[in-house]
Amino acid sequence: MRVLLIRPWVNKNITTVKNFLFGEPLGIECVSTVLKELGHEVLLLDCMIEKNASIKQYLSIYRPDMVGITSQCTDVENVLKIADIVKKYDSKIVVAVGGVQATCFPDSFFSPHVDYVYKSTTRQNLSDLMKEVEGTRSAEVIEGIYSRALDFINEGEFCFNEYIVPDREVTKRYRKHYQYIGFQPCAIVQTAYGCRNKCTFCVRWKLEGDSLREVGIEEIVDQIEALDEPYVMICDNDFLVHEDRLIEFCSLLEARNIKKKYMCYGSVNSVLEKPGLMKRLAKNGIMAVIIGYEAFDDSRLVEYNKQATTDQNEKVTRILQDSGIACWGSFIIHPDWEKKDFKRLLAYI
Repeated sequence: MRVLLIRPWVNKNITTVKNFLFGEPLGIECVSTVLKELGHEVLLLDCMIEKNASIKQYLSIYRPDMVGITSQCTDVENVLKIADIVKKYDSKIVVAVGGVQATCFPDSFFSPHVDYVYKSTTRQNLSDLMKEVEGTRSAEVIEGIYSRALDFINEGEFCFNEYIVPDREVTKRYRKHYQYIGFQPCAIVQTAYGCRNKCTFCVRWKLEGDSLREVGIEEIVDQIEALDEPYVMICDNDFLVHEDRLIEFCSLLEARNIKKKYMCYGSVNSVLEKPGLMKRLAKNGIMAVIIGYEAFDDSRLVEYNKQATTDQNEKVTRILQDSGIACWGSFIIHPDWEKKDFKRLLAYI
């Protein structure tokens, strides 16, 4: 079968981080890996890059049997618009929707123009779905998937996304465009799923679980070594959790003489637990760590379940700076803030 995978264009009426940074569509790449292993042809249309692309033209030229669309929370309108275009072009084309929004709020896509909604993605449910679409499997509940044929009533047992090595080939014609806060071209690598820090405002641990599922570091370094990009964003919730993994990471980079620049997410406690390792990480290319400080007063940090204090936040900033690593702190801005609140944040920074 021919499958066209689509990342929607940015909604012009919404200002998001997508307007100044965007990385490769890792989820789509993972889906592509499995589809190709199952013997299907795959083409990606990344509308974040091809902003003026004609969906109808792609349908006419590629003539897919199935269209898969990924989604973020700001993409609902555009995803449904794409699904509508596909079904009006040819109602026989199967439309499936996945991504973060589909996982969190699958009913966003319970539409006459959508056949399947992915709440989670695994090799097994991708295989089962493709068999159903091909007609070699009867229509029945598939774990992790809502089906229009079953009135979107039951998606089966809940399961977390499975780790799948991404297919970087499917994004080959777009890769030079992918960047992160101006660092371009930049690849994305994920080495673990889940997070031990159950912050009240964060959705990722709810999506991935509150315990870590880690991929072997040697396998990750194999992926990094194969990348052409000079910059790599490590998108784990907290890459700095386990000291032994970080030591192995550095040792493998040193042994293979891999010279790239890395950005990653880290937590206050992870840095405080291993300050002496930061300089070695910097020597091996870690140039910036994104730390979720979130607030400039301790009462807010307790409310967020951050398990850190403002004094610890400031100490982490100094540790990273002294190690030669940029500290990119992030803070939560509330909709009810007044001018004085922004001034307090600016003064704190």
